[in-house]
Amino acid sequence: MSHSALHHRVSLLALLPAVLVLSACGAGSASAQTPPAKPPVTPPVTGACVSGTWTVVSGTPDEKVVQYETDHFAFRWKDGDVNKADAVAAGQYLELVWKTFITDVKFPEPYCDTASKHKANININPDSGLFGGPTGERDMGMWVGPLALKDHWGLAHEFTHALQGSTRSFRDGKYVGWLWESHANWMAHQMPEYRDEVHCSELLVNFPHLYYGSTRDRYCNWQFLEYIKDKYGYKTVNDLWANGLKPDQAGYFDEDPFSTLMRNNKWSIADLNDEFGEWALRNITWDYVDEAGEDQGPTYRAKYGAYDEREGQRTLRVTALDPLDLGQRRFAVPSSWAPQRWGYNVVRLMPDSGASKIKVDFRGVVQSASATTTLPGFTNDTASIPAPDSDWRWGIVAVQSDGTPRYSPLMGGADGDMEFPLKAGDQAVYMVVVGTPSSQQKIQWDQAYYSIYRYPWMVQLTGAMPQGFEAGAPNPTASGHRHANGGGWVASGAHVDASVYVGPYARVLGGTIKDNARIEDHAVVRGGTVSGNAIIGAMSVIDDGVTVKDKAVVRTTFLGIGGFERGTELSGTAQIIGDAEVRGGPKLSKGVYSGFVDQDFAERSQTGRRPERTGARSHRRRRL
Repeated sequence: MSHSALHHRVSLLALLPAVLVLSACGAGSASAQTPPAKPPVTPPVTGACVSGTWTVVSGTPDEKVVQYETDHFAFRWKDGDVNKADAVAAGQYLELVWKTFITDVKFPEPYCDTASKHKANININPDSGLFGGPTGERDMGMWVGPLALKDHWGLAHEFTHALQGSTRSFRDGKYVGWLWESHANWMAHQMPEYRDEVHCSELLVNFPHLYYGSTRDRYCNWQFLEYIKDKYGYKTVNDLWANGLKPDQAGYFDEDPFSTLMRNNKWSIADLNDEFGEWALRNITWDYVDEAGEDQGPTYRAKYGAYDEREGQRTLRVTALDPLDLGQRRFAVPSSWAPQRWGYNVVRLMPDSGASKIKVDFRGVVQSASATTTLPGFTNDTASIPAPDSDWRWGIVAVQSDGTPRYSPLMGGADGDMEFPLKAGDQAVYMVVVGTPSSQQKIQWDQAYYSIYRYPWMVQLTGAMPQGFEAGAPNPTASGHRHANGGGWVASGAHVDASVYVGPYARVLGGTIKDNARIEDHAVVRGGTVSGNAIIGAMSVIDDGVTVKDKAVVRTTFLGIGGFERGTELSGTAQIIGDAEVRGGPKLSKGVYSGFVDQDFAERSQTGRRPERTGARSHRRRRL
């Protein structure tokens, strides 16, 4: 994916289901981890910018004449295409964006090193949507439809792309595409009018087990940037772009934003893993306060909702564990739910009545090598297969009576024990586990699901049980029954044949399930029709408007296959697995799909499921 090309903001309505439209898209011994010290402030190498005059330059061959200018922007359009008053208003707003981003946030000022300074070209055309990016070596451009001139959030996002391009960093590599969109969304939320909004970033809250930087939530995973800014200042985020390798430097095409972050701050991979561990713990109460004391927590808590809110798209935000030995209180994360690189699990712990503390014995399931030595060679496969280098960060967070968090030490390694004291009035207790491989695992744009490691783990608890296993745990719905064939929950109103298998942790809350269909693992059916010998497993969510029949299989770990648009139909031997982003209601009868899936992929799928890098777990080999 070349980022010298134009960048665009996908329509939020196209990107997200309506429920998410929030505005206008190591093994080794365990030890408590000490967060890395705050890096010293390094003054800019060049000091103040060279003085100069901002002038108009040509950006693209088909551009129109300049009809209006501000200090830093040149607006171009064809006579009759634009209401000039709208362009003037957009110019005034973009100058406000410039002040916020360049003066307040202190993003690297374009052309700082030269007196020859080029205004950003704002190309207005009825055929355009809303795009932004670089032209030439480092000139700035935007391509805007007339109606989009009034879209303040979109203007801020797309101008960020122009600024990003002006730095010449991260423009052509395999590992950088997500950052362009995540950072542009984050920058838009530095504008004062959007500090109390979160846009589509609830996707990270609802699917935290995905690797950080996932293509699936690339617009919507900027919370780590906010955390880094709060702890170390804007400069740490800005320096990703200021100090990223440039096209004329060795290693440019293999540059990864996390490599840049570690290099800039002199962090080891262990230091970066600690940062992700602390960040994940803070996400329980959205404990986000910056150096000046600004607290974003109230906004995030209000917009994201509580972790107990698990309806609709929030079904998978809290991880359910599988029992290994219920009498001994031994549990494991389901294989499909195990965190990928810098993904994390949130587990609600329910303290025993009268308990004064919780004891946790943690064991990571260490994998020494990839479970497969070859990959099929698809365009999104990697050239080599690194070792998994299994490692974790984990801890406990109590939500106290006043809503503030109380943290355990951050723990690391594959083996660890902890006692966490309880206090009167604690509202809730959570265990958070982050997949933190002990070597840097670069993941490229839209890398195939089967080629990305997961980091499974298990735990033995004293003084508490995972939610759902506590004494007197409520049923999933007020009315319903345990299905005779499998023991899973069937809500009143759902239609399930006696011949259907519903596994013990699966839930059928609605819809029609018939014939010899199987609902397995932690799958949830809320609507739609499943029939024949179809299988629904892993963490799949099936909603109204979805049909799965014949020998089709769904084993997904992301938004349900009808979560974006209705109408998906699987028949024959079609399979959808892993982090599938299913768009447009495709009709599929063969092939195996993960990642981005739409009707165009029907003839381009792999013909059989490929072996995963993540090995089949064996908890018996690990002692608790």
